[in-house]
Amino acid sequence: MVNLIGIASESLSSFVYNIGIKLQQCYKSIPNKGELLLAMTKLYSLTADSNWKKYQSKRAQTVRLYNESCSSHSEEPEIDFSEIKKPSLLHYFGIKGEQGGILVEQLMNNESYALITFAALPKAMQGIGLGTKLVEFATQQLKLKSVRLVGAQLNHQDSHAFWLKQGFTEVAPLENGIALIIPE
Repeated sequence: MVNLIGIASESLSSFVYNIGIKLQQCYKSIPNKGELLLAMTKLYSLTADSNWKKYQSKRAQTVRLYNESCSSHSEEPEIDFSEIKKPSLLHYFGIKGEQGGILVEQLMNNESYALITFAALPKAMQGIGLGTKLVEFATQQLKLKSVRLVGAQLNHQDSHAFWLKQGFTEVAPLENGIALIIPE
């Protein structure tokens, strides 16, 4: 009597193995895996007044990531809502289901201008275009509200090269770092 179960399970395991090999070959043939990730990325934004708890959580997460990457800087991740005069001026731009993102504040003395105050992504998500995509998204979303993104606040350890590639070229000194400004 022939063991049909053994033959079937051997054929099935061989089939599954071959499928796995084909999938690996397909994945290896993708020239820029970052492009694939970029294509699948879902970006979103929120303001502190629209959803304080979510904003607070995303802000804390982004600031913690930033603090981990910058030994000379330690910002308090949590902020007290009662201390915020205009929560509608605080923006978060991020990637659904991922940590980090970009925090933007509109200027109190001129609400038509905004400044990036924090930007941080996990190391595994850096260098594949997601930061650029987030800056572009933030710029577009702010523009829809008639707000112009004018600069990024940086510390000395931040990647100035990244911000220069985004068009932030003019340097303005700050107390603990610099601001790179986008010329008009």
